[in-house]
Amino acid sequence: VISEFSTDGTFTANSDEIVPTQRAIKTYISSQIGGGAGELNVNSMVAGVVQINSNQITTTTGVAINIASSINFQAGVSGQPLAINYFLKA
Repeated sequence: VISEFSTDGTFTANSDEIVPTQRAIKTYISSQIGGGAGELNVNSMVAGVVQINSNQITTTTGVAINIASSINFQAGVSGQPLAINYFLKA
């Protein structure tokens, strides 16, 4: 049973009895995807088979990720990539 229309753009009520207005939906979506500045506010994102989580880039199928261009790391690199790079330069 619908009990009210909501203008709350944060959807804090989390109710099956409240219908959000068009403006509330627009406000909520805008807050989740940013204002066009290239921001995406989600816990996980899948594009094709590539999945990006908080600190991992993987695939949903387990296949390798091929990167066809050079990468400029702005911070340190540790673990296997560092060891592989050491042997490739030898």
